[in-house]
Amino acid sequence: MESLEIARLLREAFPQEVLDIREHRGQVALLLRHERILDVLVYARQHFGLMHLRSLCGVDNARRKEPGLSRFEVVYNLYSIPLRHEIRIRAEVGDKEPAVDSVVPLWPGADWLERETFDLLG
Repeated sequence: MESLEIARLLREAFPQEVLDIREHRGQVALLLRHERILDVLVYARQHFGLMHLRSLCGVDNARRKEPGLSRFEVVYNLYSIPLRHEIRIRAEVGDKEPAVDSVVPLWPGADWLERETFDLLG
């Protein structure tokens, strides 16, 4: 299954959560609201085999020119080893209360990545 197809199916499953789908140089990224990020990630694991969290990081979009989007994001790069498909999920984090649910229950190794992201961006 192609990454764009996964993105489309995630938008169908979570129409209120998906803000944008972008493709750049063969890489597909979804921009989501952060409130249900765990639900989306659990769904991606169960339905598309995206069991491997390749990386997790925070992004400060201080120079973002798109109106209505917040400054900070948490980015999850997911991969399916047996199926060889991947997707990037970007969770927009609110400016007033910048917080997002932990994904450690899904990927225990994310503990260190989340701590590093918090130390970098707060």
